[in-house]
Amino acid sequence: MNLQTRLHQLARLRDVLGSGNQSSVREFAEAVDRAGDPALALTARFMSAAQCRDSGRLKAIIESGGVDLIRSDAALHYALVVSLCWTIGLDGARAEIIRLSGQDLGALPADWRANASHLLGFVRLLGDCAAQITCEGESQADFLQDQPIPVIRASVNGQPEALFIVDTGAPTTVLDRQYAIASGVRFDMDNPKIAQDGAGNRIPLYPAVLDCLKVARAVAQHCPVHVMDFGDRMHVQGILSPLDSFSGLLIEFDFINHLLRMAPAEQFPEWEGVAGPGISSQNLIWNEGSPSVPVRLLSRIEAKFLVDTGAGANIICFELARELGLKPNSQGVVKGPTAAGEMPVYPLVSGELAIADSCEVAVPFMVNECPETVVRVFPRMKDGYLGVPWFQGRRVTFSPDARTMFFTPRISLS
Repeated sequence: MNLQTRLHQLARLRDVLGSGNQSSVREFAEAVDRAGDPALALTARFMSAAQCRDSGRLKAIIESGGVDLIRSDAALHYALVVSLCWTIGLDGARAEIIRLSGQDLGALPADWRANASHLLGFVRLLGDCAAQITCEGESQADFLQDQPIPVIRASVNGQPEALFIVDTGAPTTVLDRQYAIASGVRFDMDNPKIAQDGAGNRIPLYPAVLDCLKVARAVAQHCPVHVMDFGDRMHVQGILSPLDSFSGLLIEFDFINHLLRMAPAEQFPEWEGVAGPGISSQNLIWNEGSPSVPVRLLSRIEAKFLVDTGAGANIICFELARELGLKPNSQGVVKGPTAAGEMPVYPLVSGELAIADSCEVAVPFMVNECPETVVRVFPRMKDGYLGVPWFQGRRVTFSPDARTMFFTPRISLS
């Protein structure tokens, strides 16, 4: 099949996935299967499983047969590798990454080609090692006081503890390059991938593997991370993505007691009794490494917000603000720091927001352009950011399989 035709079909699939409606994805898969394209149908099914972080369904789809059809098509094979990496991790995707590296990828989008080489860089750095995560009992790390976003102390490769932003919106853990060099981190400068920060700045990220990442009693060994050059306003040594580096653990953000908690998966059934009554839950929708949730705005608009503890404000993207008829104060622009620079945001009035069966609460919003400057396989799934102001006064827990977010009612901390 002509590559441009295949890329156009993947763009159509991306739009269907962007609805977040699993039945629409099934209908798409059945339609293309009837039209004689079983490879695209299989791609729709495994990308849908990856979007839900359903590793069991993803493995079952692949084991059911037909994967050789995928491997003979460079664009679909790349989509398979990306789905595997974000759902079962680099270890589980290692063999498929190596297979992909043997294909002619020259006609794929430049961002995809760079990422394929980047993933192979991770495989080389890992060698025969496998990532391993352990946690003896409950691990607690205090948030630093008087910070607009959660910052904790963590240790890399046995070095003294350093400061890390704890960021659910970050697909991977990222270290500042100078800190990585000082900590003896192995990274590959020859195979960067291009990512973007909240302002749309295109950032080269270099593959790296930590011998050890330690947060209190939680330890990740042979841990894949990224290295980059932080902007001048970033006064930390790293950005911790707990949902990636400590995947498989119970992860809780306690914005009542100002703690990051992590615990073995077997402690998950105990959480409901500890957290108290009135708990709400919502399934997560994943855009590669970034989780989003459906939200209701102003009692009438359904949207999808990135769950982002690294955002100091709740943010609505300009496009959605226009749809809602909201006009930001163009004179009150604020420039907040991002990983690579600054992000201009504009003040906006408070609005009501609710998730799942929770009560609507009035929350303050800022407005941002929310640019998309990287060519992705999966849809953006981001009409805004669910930032720290929503988390305050709550305990928010992510299930060990990273499929569901649980949260308590908000309480006043005044």
